[in-house]
Amino acid sequence: MQQLNSLDLNHNEINNISVLQNLQQLNSLDLGKNKFSSISALQHLQQLSSLTLYHNKLENIEILKHLKQLTNLSLSENGINDLLFLRDLIKLNSLDLSYNKIC
Repeated sequence: MQQLNSLDLNHNEINNISVLQNLQQLNSLDLGKNKFSSISALQHLQQLSSLTLYHNKLENIEILKHLKQLTNLSLSENGINDLLFLRDLIKLNSLDLSYNKIC
């Protein structure tokens, strides 16, 4: 499974994603509509170019600043209010932050 390029776990009841940290070849990951609040395991997925995390329980997403290859990022329907991580993601082409707590 470590050679996976794309993984879709959308609409499950996942509350812990730590098992994903060894999937370092992933280019695309969809974890939308789950129940986790920590994404620290994603810092090891340096090849990710597309990441979908909508409708979870995320507030602290600063770890995303390490994913320098991201071009598409969906973070809608979370509890995000800090956007400082964005300054490090210079390859982003598409970003969805709708329905968050951004002031």
